[in-house]
Amino acid sequence: MEIQYFFPPQNTLALIKPHATHEQREEIFSIIKEAGFDITQMKEILLTKEQADKIYFKITNKDFYKDVLEILSEGPSVVMILTKWNAVSEWRRLMGPTDPEEAKLLSPDSIRAKFGITVLKNCVHGSSNIQEAMETINRIFEEFVPENSEEH
Repeated sequence: MEIQYFFPPQNTLALIKPHATHEQREEIFSIIKEAGFDITQMKEILLTKEQADKIYFKITNKDFYKDVLEILSEGPSVVMILTKWNAVSEWRRLMGPTDPEEAKLLSPDSIRAKFGITVLKNCVHGSSNIQEAMETINRIFEEFVPENSEEH
């Protein structure tokens, strides 16, 4: 029996925001790979409001959403599908708390502690739960068929 049969891989959506420098991006890729993730799909894309809505659909009605859009409009983002067992919570742990100041205290090795500037310019984004991850991946990577969609 393959171990994967018992622990099927999971997919999550990950985003590196435009304000991350080239060096920071490279370091984030290294952190992702060292943590045992596969980068199953990746594209560099300038997120329009229409595309950002697909990723941030839970907060589109919030007052601060316009600030999120402004930051995303500053340049291309890197949008990825990360695959690993327990990918959603593992990526959230790797990112650290939303606020980089909090991240520095609570999770000093996290990506946001290392590279985040403010709550909005916190370098990375990821899905909150499996359902959100699947929905967002389907919206952004319409051609992607995840391996864990098959019935066992």
